Amino acid sequence: MNCLKSPLKFHDDNENHGAQMRIRSLPCIALDKNRSGPLIPHRTKAFSILFLCVLLSLSGCTLSDKVDDRNYAVDAYSPTPNEILLAQQRAQHYWQKNSERFKSPTKYLAVPATSVFQGDVVQNLYPKLIHSETTASYFSQSDDTELNATCIMIYDTAAHRFVSNSGYLSVELPPRSSVARWESYMARYIGW
Repeated sequence: MNCLKSPLKFHDDNENHGAQMRIRSLPCIALDKNRSGPLIPHRTKAFSILFLCVLLSLSGCTLSDKVDDRNYAVDAYSPTPNEILLAQQRAQHYWQKNSERFKSPTKYLAVPATSVFQGDVVQNLYPKLIHSETTASYFSQSDDTELNATCIMIYDTAAHRFVSNSGYLSVELPPRSSVARWESYMARYIGW
C-alpha cells in the first residue's frame, strides 16, 4: 500500500525557540497497482450511479407539467383532409400510450398536422407576426428568411376528435409534452 505525504512545512516550536522542519503525513489512501487513482468502494460507486439516475428521471418529469401561457397561434390555417386524418391517427396513438403518464389531466392535445411554408400562405402575415407573442426566433434571423411554420390542430381527448377542421399557424413551438396555449385552448404539445 502506498501512502501520500505532504510537502515539508516549517513550524515554530515554543520549547526550542527555533524553527524546525516537521513532516506532516496525510491519511493513507490505498492505490490500485493497475490504476493511478484511489479505489472507490463498489457500494459507493453503485449508490452514486443510482442517485444520478433518480435525479435525471425526476428532472425529466418536471418539464411535462410546465405551462406556457403565451399564445402560440399566429393565425388560423386549414390543412387538407389527408393531413387531418394523419394528425388524428398520431393524436390517438399518442393518447393511448401516454394518457396515464401526466399528473394533471389533459383535456386537449396540440397535434402538428403539417409544415407550412411561405408559399402556402396567401394573405400578408407580417402584421400578425409582429404582434404575436412567440415569433422572436423568426425576427432574430436575417431579413430574407423564409417562413417555416407548423399547423397545430387541437384534439379533444374526451370526445376523441379534433375541436375543428381548421388549426392554428405556429412559428415557434413549445417543448414536447409541455402545456401551452393556442388561442383559448390550453393543450399538451405532442410533437412530431
